[in-house]
Amino acid sequence: MSKIRSKVPALLEGKTFSLDDTAYSEKEVYNKETLRSPKREEIWKGRSDRGRRFSFVKPKYVHQTIGASSIEDVKLPHNVELEEWLANHTVEAFNQLVALYGTLCDHCTEDTCPTMCAGAGFRYAWRDGVYYRKATELPAPDYIVTLFEWAEAKLTDPKLFPTKSGAKFHPDILKELKQILKRLFRVYAHLYHSHFTEVRKENMAAALNSCFKYFILFSVVEFNLIRVEELEPMKDLLMAWKLWGKIVNRNGKEGKKAEMIVGNTSPRKKGHRRIRSRVNSSVTQSPPSSPSPSGGNRSRSGSRPASRSGSRRSPNSSPSP
Repeated sequence: MSKIRSKVPALLEGKTFSLDDTAYSEKEVYNKETLRSPKREEIWKGRSDRGRRFSFVKPKYVHQTIGASSIEDVKLPHNVELEEWLANHTVEAFNQLVALYGTLCDHCTEDTCPTMCAGAGFRYAWRDGVYYRKATELPAPDYIVTLFEWAEAKLTDPKLFPTKSGAKFHPDILKELKQILKRLFRVYAHLYHSHFTEVRKENMAAALNSCFKYFILFSVVEFNLIRVEELEPMKDLLMAWKLWGKIVNRNGKEGKKAEMIVGNTSPRKKGHRRIRSRVNSSVTQSPPSSPSPSGGNRSRSGSRPASRSGSRRSPNSSPSP
């Protein structure tokens, strides 16, 4: 673990984030080692352990949240570009997850978590095409820190995510966002399956549930940026939240709505007008006050995370799950 901690000093050190009346101090942080976009990641699927009842889906914990997360919080507001909206919420999701893991990283060591897994049925390997050219199984803390470094490098790359107002996003923005969100989901799955005992002891079940629910509402329910098969480790919790049916029903129907609008990169196909009009009719007329589960400010200036006139929030800012 000392090797991991030596790689961690700059992103959140000395900062705090608050969740309503609850405040947490961050001890562990992650540096900016650039890792390029991976070509693919290997998933080993073994015998599922979904037969037993996970503690995080027990009634005592499943509905513990801070504030109320709503699909309206992540709907595309009127007159806000889709690329900007998706990028800002991805940055917010990253900040929240880094903060959560920072409070639990002392419990995630090479001894307790020799592999990056989500229960007995799912193990993940890392591949980035630079430092790990082949899919390589890493201890969970190594995997997660490497993931955070890679994601931060992506989110702070002005070529991919421009910070100037009116600047065009990279043509591959949607592909990059999908890869980032898919990997962030795996950290959530690991925390639930491997560290929920520590989550309970730290009284963080409400914070974890709030952040994960916001993450799912944004990345899956509303914009379908993560494939359904990737969500299998958390199916029980999503069913308890009554979101699994919505995810399955919308997959393949409205799942391509973001692809067909971002940058107009996809050719017009039959049904394109119908899908696009459905997206336009679903946007809210007034922007939501805050897409964060905590209902707190989304940036240092107190503005919403996505706006034509405002700059995007940096991953280096203090997160507020």
